[in-house]
Amino acid sequence: MIRLLKAFRYKLFRDLTFRITLIIGAGLAVMMTLVYLLMEHTASSEIPFKICTGQSLLVLATNPAEGFGYSVPINLCTFIVLEFTSGTIRNKIIAGNSKFKIYASLFISGLIFAILLMGMYIALTFGLGCAIGGFNPEGLAYTMMGGGQLAAGFVPKLLVITLVSYLTITSIAVFAATLFRNIGPCIPVVICFIMIFALVPMMVGMAPGMEKFMEVSSYINPLHSLVCFTQNVVGETPETMKSYINIDNMAFLRSIICNLVYTSIFFALGARLFVKRDVK
Repeated sequence: MIRLLKAFRYKLFRDLTFRITLIIGAGLAVMMTLVYLLMEHTASSEIPFKICTGQSLLVLATNPAEGFGYSVPINLCTFIVLEFTSGTIRNKIIAGNSKFKIYASLFISGLIFAILLMGMYIALTFGLGCAIGGFNPEGLAYTMMGGGQLAAGFVPKLLVITLVSYLTITSIAVFAATLFRNIGPCIPVVICFIMIFALVPMMVGMAPGMEKFMEVSSYINPLHSLVCFTQNVVGETPETMKSYINIDNMAFLRSIICNLVYTSIFFALGARLFVKRDVK
């Protein structure tokens, strides 16, 4: 297993696609920050609109359905499919490595791949936001679904949920790459997963009377708590009312459990499929 992971590390940092994706991610982080900065300065509102802050850009950058979030599973699928088409997987089997260890190394390697790409993008976007507007972990932040003050403990919970969510995304990407072994059908399947589980609850959540749907989604959707936050309004008059964005403890636990269940299921399915099927 250690030899397999070392081989992946060596190949990863020599891979041109990975380097190009890092550069694109850095460029996109700068571009999106400039777009938000333009929105901030052109918005016509009586309420101060300050989106270019560390806390706002952190929340926006962790959203898997926002810009760079799609490039991670796309590049992950491409990287793993190339392992099959180039004969690398076959050579590993011939060298005496067990199929289960090879699949486990693909999953661990894929997770490292995803964390490196997304971590770079989040860190750079967050850094730019801090440099422009500062950072307050309990300050005003804007999300895809609106704005409000961040509740105490929101940021660490968000980072943990982001990590476990990419466990699920990685497990599905590795499973799809192992199932199809072809970039053509593999990428649309993973993109559809992110769109269904990330975009749908965001859009439905903005519609009135969908509370029951959102409650069910919070139990069965692994990305729900990463894109749909609890918003509590405190105060009785317009002058004293404040909106707070929160990830309550139950939603936090549900998100962790849900993602671990999805990860376990797709890892088990992918490992079984990989062990049973021949590698050409």
